[in-house]
Amino acid sequence: MNESKLAGANYIVNFFNHINQLNSEYSKYQNYLLEIDAKYSGNIEALSDLEKDYISNLVQICRYYVSIVYIQYKSIYSVVDKLKESEKIEDLYNKINNTYLIEREQLKEFILEINKALVNDVMKDLLVSSKEIVGEIYGTRN
Repeated sequence: MNESKLAGANYIVNFFNHINQLNSEYSKYQNYLLEIDAKYSGNIEALSDLEKDYISNLVQICRYYVSIVYIQYKSIYSVVDKLKESEKIEDLYNKINNTYLIEREQLKEFILEINKALVNDVMKDLLVSSKEIVGEIYGTRN
């Protein structure tokens, strides 16, 4: 198998895995903030140090995956001619990356925009054409 095709397929698989991980971390963040809000009715001073640390940890993890996904998105954008650059993604990334506490809506919007940018004919074509390679990565051939 062509090593560059294998590397490209691995990159795409890793990218989608990172998007899924970001989705998961967003859900944890969203659910925990809802739990805290229900428990303390918005009174942030009532949070224990452990709860504050956990929120901080969730924010750090979300920001980590936002950064990874954004960098991978920009890399894919640079080599796929039909993929249109999104100013909204750029703006949301900068907002998320430059604030301590990530607003839930901004994070959700970033995730939706990344998914929308990639769920188009270009990525569909890429995924279909790399089906054989992805099958070899996972040891399945259909």
